Amino acid sequence: MGVKLKIKIKWERILGLIIISAALFYFYEHMVSVTSVDAFVNADVRNVYAPLFGHLKTNDLKPGQSFKRDELLFEVNNQYIGGVWIYSDYYNLQYRIGLLEMEIAEDQISVKKYEDDLERNEKLREVGGVAEETVKEIRYKLNVLNSGIESKKSQLSYLKESFQKLAAQLELYKKAIVHAPVNGVVWSVSRKDGEYVEAGSIVLQIIDKDNIWVDAFFDEKEAKYLSPGYVVTVIDDVHHKEWQGKISFSRPGQFLKDQHAPNDGVARPKRKEEKGLIAVRIEPIWTKVFSSKEFYGYGEKVTVKIQKYPFGRHE
Repeated sequence: MGVKLKIKIKWERILGLIIISAALFYFYEHMVSVTSVDAFVNADVRNVYAPLFGHLKTNDLKPGQSFKRDELLFEVNNQYIGGVWIYSDYYNLQYRIGLLEMEIAEDQISVKKYEDDLERNEKLREVGGVAEETVKEIRYKLNVLNSGIESKKSQLSYLKESFQKLAAQLELYKKAIVHAPVNGVVWSVSRKDGEYVEAGSIVLQIIDKDNIWVDAFFDEKEAKYLSPGYVVTVIDDVHHKEWQGKISFSRPGQFLKDQHAPNDGVARPKRKEEKGLIAVRIEPIWTKVFSSKEFYGYGEKVTVKIQKYPFGRHE
C-alpha cells in the first residue's frame, strides 16, 4: 500500500511538472514573445534574357552555379544575319562610299586639267593670245570643281562614320556576350547549350546574393510589436539555423495565401487559416547563413520570433 502511494505521488509530481512546464512555455510563447503565422526566405531573382536571336552557348550552365558580377554567363551566335534589315543598309553604305570615292578621284583629275589650262591661258593672256573672259571662265570652273570636291569629301567623311557605326552594330547582331548582372547563384536554366533562342527570351534566372530577406506574416493584434527597426530572431528548424534580422517595414491588411493553389482563375473558398495578417519584411543582420549551394536559403520556410516589450530592442 505504501509503495503504491509513493508511485502515485511520484506520477502526480511528474504530471505537475509537465503542466508547469507547458504553462511556462505558453507564457514564454504568448506573453514574452510574438511568433509569426507564416514566414519564408525571399530574394531578388533576376531574369537574364537573350539579347538577340541565334544559337546559345552556355558552357553547360546548371542551377547552383555561382557567379560574380560581370562574369561571363553565355553567348548567342547568329549565323543567319543575311535576313536582317541592317545588313542591306551595310552594303548600301559600302556602295555609296565606293561611288563617292570614285567621283572625287575623277574630279581631282579634272582639277589638274583645269589648273594646267588656267596656267597656259594666263600666259597667253599676257601676250594677247586669249581674252580675259576666257581666263575668268576657266578659273570659275576650277573654283566650282574644288568646292564640289570639298563638299563630297565632307559627305564621304559622314558616310564613313555612319558605316563604322553600322559595322559595329552589325557585329552585335552576329554575336552577343552576356555577363552576370549581380553577384549570385543560378536558380534555374530555361535553355540548353546549342539551342536556338528568340531575342528577349529568358535563358536563366540568378538569385542576387546581396538582396536576401525574410517575408513574415503576423496576426494583426501583434501590430504594436512590428515597428521598423525592431530586432527579431529567424529560426530554420529544418536546417538548424538561427540568425537575427531587423524589420524594415510592415504592411497591414495582408492575407496568407495558399501557395499551392493552382493559378487557373477558378474562384475557391478561402482557407480557414486565412485571416487578417500583417506582412513584415525583415532584412538580415547576419547574412552568411546559407551558402550558394543552398541557394542562399531562397524559398525556405522559417519562423520569426520577436520579444515583447520590455524585453525587445531596436537596433
